Amino acid sequence: MEKKRILQIGIKSDGDFFDEIKALANQIDEGQLPGILHGWVCFDTVASSRENLTPERLRILAKLSQIGLARIDSLAEQLGRCYDVYDDIEALYDWAWWKKTYMGVVSYQGMKSIAPPLKWIRKVMNKLAWATDIHFNFVRLEKCQEFCATVNNLGVDALLIGGDIGEATNIEFYLRFLADNLQVPIYFVLGNHDYYRGSIAEVRSRISGLCKGTNKLIWLPEAGVVRLSKETCLVGHDGWADGRLGDFLGSRVMLNDYNLIAELRGLSPEERLDRLHALGDEAADHFMKVLPAALAQFNHVIVLTHAPPFRGACWHEGAISNDEYLPHFSCMAVGEVLRGQMMGCDAQMTVLCGHSHSRGLVRILPNLLVMTGKAVYGEPEVNDIIEIE
Repeated sequence: MEKKRILQIGIKSDGDFFDEIKALANQIDEGQLPGILHGWVCFDTVASSRENLTPERLRILAKLSQIGLARIDSLAEQLGRCYDVYDDIEALYDWAWWKKTYMGVVSYQGMKSIAPPLKWIRKVMNKLAWATDIHFNFVRLEKCQEFCATVNNLGVDALLIGGDIGEATNIEFYLRFLADNLQVPIYFVLGNHDYYRGSIAEVRSRISGLCKGTNKLIWLPEAGVVRLSKETCLVGHDGWADGRLGDFLGSRVMLNDYNLIAELRGLSPEERLDRLHALGDEAADHFMKVLPAALAQFNHVIVLTHAPPFRGACWHEGAISNDEYLPHFSCMAVGEVLRGQMMGCDAQMTVLCGHSHSRGLVRILPNLLVMTGKAVYGEPEVNDIIEIE
């Protein structure tokens, strides 16, 4: 069976480009450009011009996918825009473009827009910076700028943030600040502190809206499976300490979460435990949905989450947290899903988590490694550099 071929075309935002491609599409209709380019057309345009992607223009782009391979060089000359031809859809993921573009795939068969199966990325990512619990609201803006300068000087392809960036009243400001001051895209999850002085539902809604306006900020619960390289992908969810490990009802620990987050305030211990179970189950359900596809396509899966998903990963000052603190700092529901997916699996998984502010490393299975990040209030820093194949 012949491999599918893909034509990627860059589109100008001013609309003139469409006049050029419409003329080419008319030539196709008139039979002047014989031959078929089997597969897909990938289009992009700046965010401000999304309204220009009318059904007619999508139809024209779809028509262009029927141009024979022999005419591609001629097409590129006429369009005066970047293009390339790829052997298959996987190769297209290596396409280098991430600056505030809207991307999608059009199939000329049926003339309809189809969402890509994985998150589009800038390029193959071989070097990632990982930070967690940076708590920007505890430092002056100059310290935030120093953090960004450090990341920019590392020569990494992306920054991963494991939550606790700010609080509900300023989380959007800090994410915009990161997007404006970093030279790389930011893949992140939220932590419990990011909901302080607000509600989980309201903060999530705002963050979802914020990320829809830029490709620089990628909130992993809405990103699905993110391809980093041919062998490695990234998945993530905020997660939540679900009270299942340790002795929640016997614990005397009272986190600020239970007073400063609307959904957890004013509850009895039993009601609070039920709510924590639900939050943990929500995170576990997410991983149950995305991991089968990730493990089917990649040999290495990086998981980014906030709360440690295993007892052995819930470090505090060089030791594992005791039964007083474990219920508030670990998510057993997510851990069970990760363990279940990796048992008997040939792939490798690396889990990056935080929340407990103490560094630690534990191998749960031969193919399941968990790294817990260190954090100090007032000293945001990069925890590690992750280099992948």
